Amino acid sequence: MFGVSIPEILIILVVVLLVLGPEKLPSAAQKVGNFLGMLRNQTDSIRRDFYNSIYPPAEEIKQSLENTKKELRAVAKELGGEEYLTCEQQAILEQEQEQEQEQEQDKNEKV
Repeated sequence: MFGVSIPEILIILVVVLLVLGPEKLPSAAQKVGNFLGMLRNQTDSIRRDFYNSIYPPAEEIKQSLENTKKELRAVAKELGGEEYLTCEQQAILEQEQEQEQEQEQDKNEKV
């Protein structure tokens, strides 16, 4: 843990016990525990704020790129540009077409 071995931790605990004494040791341990709890809460809050400030804009950008790709594929299809697609792009296009057909069938079945 943090490059500190068990014997080193025991030496630190013995020194703390000698410096503080048995009377002040419980209150000191409680204060250290409270401080570490507060520190953990603050770091969690900072991490949560950072995540919330980065993740939603990234999702918006990702969705925008997906929409643009779909629009470009539709334009390429209208222009007859399917012969210029790579095998991977052709497979993706076919997969998307199948998904669209399934969605249309589901809509028709619901009606």
